[in-house]
Amino acid sequence: MAAMAGNEATRYDRYLTVQARKREPSAIRSLLKHMSKPNAISLGGGMPNPDTFPITKLSFTMLSPEGDEVEMNIDNISETLQYTPSAGLPALVKLLGDFQDHFHSPPAKCRENRGIFVSTGSQDAVTKALECLVETTDTILVEDVTYSSVLSFLKAHGCKMAPVKTDWFGLVPSELDTMLSSWTQNHPDQPKPKVLYVIPTGSNPRGTSLSKERRHELYAVACKHDLLILEDDPYYFMQYCDDKDWLPSLYSMDVEERVVRFDSFSKIIAAGLRIGFMTGPKQIIDRVLLMQQVTELHTSGVSQSIVYAMLQKWQFDGFRAHVRHLANFYMERRDALYMSIDTHLPGEMISLAMPDAGMFIWLKLDFVKDTRTFAKELVEDLGILVVAGHCFSSTSENIPFVRLSYSLAAEGDMDNAMLRLGEALRKYDREHLDGIFSMREYL
Repeated sequence: MAAMAGNEATRYDRYLTVQARKREPSAIRSLLKHMSKPNAISLGGGMPNPDTFPITKLSFTMLSPEGDEVEMNIDNISETLQYTPSAGLPALVKLLGDFQDHFHSPPAKCRENRGIFVSTGSQDAVTKALECLVETTDTILVEDVTYSSVLSFLKAHGCKMAPVKTDWFGLVPSELDTMLSSWTQNHPDQPKPKVLYVIPTGSNPRGTSLSKERRHELYAVACKHDLLILEDDPYYFMQYCDDKDWLPSLYSMDVEERVVRFDSFSKIIAAGLRIGFMTGPKQIIDRVLLMQQVTELHTSGVSQSIVYAMLQKWQFDGFRAHVRHLANFYMERRDALYMSIDTHLPGEMISLAMPDAGMFIWLKLDFVKDTRTFAKELVEDLGILVVAGHCFSSTSENIPFVRLSYSLAAEGDMDNAMLRLGEALRKYDREHLDGIFSMREYL
């Protein structure tokens, strides 16, 4: 295995972009950490006086895991409404460190050299990390089918993408190893990729997860080829199993400190709060924080305080109970959509794998040659909103898939949609018989 070289201060330099290495701390933002010192007198930063804040109290009502309403008040209102450190409210950052230790039990080295950044949703952290780790001239490794927004960001960023082969259950580690082992021979003019972006749990768009065995194989390949892994895991706590059977995160096995993990509260608390967080080697998190200092400054203090209050109220056992209820809710909806698919869609024309987390079904339309046009017609003619497969293809290829989400529609509406889709597929089969033969390559 290719253990990371260099001293503590420089060993991640090879992963950082020139711009990220050139960033320097904001002189004004750097004063914040001294504000809490005894006898400190602030004549530096342009912080508004809290006596002028017209908001004097913040409270909200939350549901306990048992479904009871609980009245909550935000403590320390002046801190909530004031500028906060770029990493996040200190109490929340501390709690999230304990959160990671409790749910993932990372190796001791990860705990000792850990940085945490509370972001405006996890996508904010992902894109900032990509800005800091991927040059426009670099090649980044991605699953051949992955999250469309990250693909859009990377395409605009200008870097190259190297698609890693996947199957119904995600990235195939042996394919990644083969690709990297022959990289210099096959791409003599391109530097070997140093970063892998992966969604291991409840993949968007597949809804399936990497097995425990594949996770260990993937981590071993990353060590062998000295890769940094960006583990984007917003659906981790939406696994359709008992929490004692949750899959291990890549972060939990990170003995070489090469995993940068992204978590989100958007799917498990509330999307509009826009709270996610990034965990990883301090040297990398610090570079991302320097970017945060000159862009957003910090994530909403109100949103951070709400999430902190909820986590404090729940404690770890209450949080487990909450996400267990959440997973059961989505699992029932998955089952309802699957039953409608089984009832209404012609089995000889479709393929799918049962999702084990998240909120999506990745439906293969075996004989539909042009899903881009087909999906558009479903929306315009039948009022069925699906996302065509090419949106998730790292090559923008017109692949024979559509993504279905079972998070919002009522069960009766999902059944009606599958009834209409079944009729549309049968009509397509009658009108495009030549498509059957041209699609054989995908079977």
